[in-house]
Amino acid sequence: MDTRAETAKGALAAQLVAAERLREAGERKLGLLFVVGEERGSDGAQLANELAPGARFLVNGEPTGSRLGRATRGVLRVRLRAAGRAAHSSQPQRGTNAIDQLIDALVELRGIALPEDAELGRTFYSVGLISGGIAPNVIAPSADAELLFRTIGPGSEVLERLLPLGARVGVERVLEVPPVRLRTLPGWEAESFAFTTDIPLLSRWGEPLLFGPGSVLDAHTDDDHRGNPAHQPFRPARIGSEDARREEGDQHATRQVGDARGEEDRRLEGAEELDVRKAVKDSRDAEQDETGAEKPLGNLCGADAEQHEPNAGEQVDDARRQFAEIGVAFHFASSRFPRRSATKR
Repeated sequence: MDTRAETAKGALAAQLVAAERLREAGERKLGLLFVVGEERGSDGAQLANELAPGARFLVNGEPTGSRLGRATRGVLRVRLRAAGRAAHSSQPQRGTNAIDQLIDALVELRGIALPEDAELGRTFYSVGLISGGIAPNVIAPSADAELLFRTIGPGSEVLERLLPLGARVGVERVLEVPPVRLRTLPGWEAESFAFTTDIPLLSRWGEPLLFGPGSVLDAHTDDDHRGNPAHQPFRPARIGSEDARREEGDQHATRQVGDARGEEDRRLEGAEELDVRKAVKDSRDAEQDETGAEKPLGNLCGADAEQHEPNAGEQVDDARRQFAEIGVAFHFASSRFPRRSATKR
């Protein structure tokens, strides 16, 4: 599970509660899809898409402030690579400093006009990684930087704008996820978001909707937290009978009373990590067979799984059958693979 609570645990908790309430109400055409690697290549989503479950809709969980997503930007990861020639730093004229070349390219990039869109705005980027050189007393023979562009259209349009940088550095396309336009519903607040999701990579999981608790403004910051649901109330459409609206109001009042118990929430929050670990341990203990050997936890990795588990193919077939009748799938994406260590972080 991703250690960043705002982008992961909030959506996960909300989806589990929603699924449980729907199950209690008798709804059975529902599934939960949890994947990993969303921020580093989306390996989990790409593998999950091979299952082809036949779901009609996919609710993708992201920190949207409990608003429906109208559109999201795409991403284009680009690596700039500069090649120089090493020399002793006392003889700079005998070498070519790759770090200087890379810096010049990054400065030039600031002046390049990038594609724009009426709804999503102008393409922007950040320099997320940079490295170079081998020692302080050596003219740097190599340097590179990784950039992430938040795109509003095809990545090819951005790469075309970067062509002038080729005189200084090599430009390498690392990864691209396209922007998406999404369905919204009457009566629900909707907004366009600058972040990117796994939605484009889950094309076989039904028509996507984007929705979740929390704010992206806190994501990946020191203030990243799960958030109080009272601060992002659900915004359902005011439709249907008067009785339905009255019942909805009663439920909202009940939620407000529950949310007012702040002291209890803080006490439970302090024990959250311990409870999660205990739940995981209990689940793993329950999966042991009669011989005491632990069963693999949902390994559905196709051909790779066959090397570790002879019946992996059967597991994939079972998963396909289980999802064959699903009407709605909730999707949660963790950006990191689960850690085995239980050391408190």
